[in-house]
Amino acid sequence: VEVSGRAAMLGVISGEARGNLEFLERLPGVDWEAPGNVAISESLAARARLSPGDSIKLDLPDGRSGFQVAGIYRDYTRDIGTVLLPLSSYLAAGGENRPHSAAVFLDSGTVPAAFAEEVRAMAGGGPPLSVYANHELKSRIGEIFDQTFAITGVLRLVAIVVAVSGVLLSLGILIGERTREIGTLRAIGASGGQMFR
Repeated sequence: VEVSGRAAMLGVISGEARGNLEFLERLPGVDWEAPGNVAISESLAARARLSPGDSIKLDLPDGRSGFQVAGIYRDYTRDIGTVLLPLSSYLAAGGENRPHSAAVFLDSGTVPAAFAEEVRAMAGGGPPLSVYANHELKSRIGEIFDQTFAITGVLRLVAIVVAVSGVLLSLGILIGERTREIGTLRAIGASGGQMFR
C-alpha cells in the first residue's frame, strides 16, 4: 500500500498472534484493533513522519479509506514499514478472507517435523507452503545475521592491514630521512647491532 506517498506493507491480521506487540507510542485508552484504527511500525512512522493520532489513507478493495494511527510498534522485519489492519476492518472494506500465514501452537509430545509434513500433505500439491518450527526459524534467522555481518570481519582485517602498512611506511620514511645520520654513525664505528637498535 501507499502511505504518505511511500510504499509500505499491509498486514491484515486476526487472532492473538499479534497480541504481544511492543508499542513505543500509543493513543491512551484507544484500542488499535477497533474499527477505523491501525498500528504502524517504527520504521514507517520515521519514514513518513507519522505519530499516534495522525490520519492515513489506504487503497483497499472498496476504494480509498481513512484510518487513524492508534499506535507505533517496534518491528525489525521490513525496512519499508508495515501497517497492521485488523481483519474485520479489511473485510468491511471489501477485502477477501484468505489467510497468508498462521501461528500454530502444538500440544506437548507433538513432533514438529511430522506435523509440518502432515500440513504439506493437506495442502495437496498446491502452491508452495512454508512450514517452520520455531527453533528452525530462529536458526535460519541466526544464519542470515551471521551472513549479513560477515563483511564486518573482512572490514576489520582490511583496517588492521592498512594500519600496520601505515606504521611500516612511516618507519620506512623516518629511516630514509636519517640516511645521512646512520651513515655518519657507521663511519665513526657503530656496530651493526647498534645501528639496528
